[in-house]
Amino acid sequence: NEAWLINLIWYLGAFCMSMTLIGIMLNRKMFILTGLGQRTLQVYILHRPIRDLCQYFGLYELITPGSKVGLLLIIAFSVLLTLVLGSESVNRIFTPLKAAPDSLLKKLGGL
Repeated sequence: NEAWLINLIWYLGAFCMSMTLIGIMLNRKMFILTGLGQRTLQVYILHRPIRDLCQYFGLYELITPGSKVGLLLIIAFSVLLTLVLGSESVNRIFTPLKAAPDSLLKKLGGL
């Protein structure tokens, strides 16, 4: 079975694209990406409950496999969700959580 080889090629391709993107963006401020990249904690924490809610309400069954329109809708929803979760207003809610490890270390005497 050659499935492992196909997966390896996909992973290598994704790695090359990622490294190219990082190389292009290195030491540059990119309008939305720079701010969004600094606010990934809330995206990381909140994407799973949102994904589970979508599954619970059967939203995944509404998308027909192989549907180009369905794929575009999922991509658009994902981008929109990332922008909303990475917004400054959601970031303000998570600021105390981000500061918690440093605060705890200070209270413990700087271990």
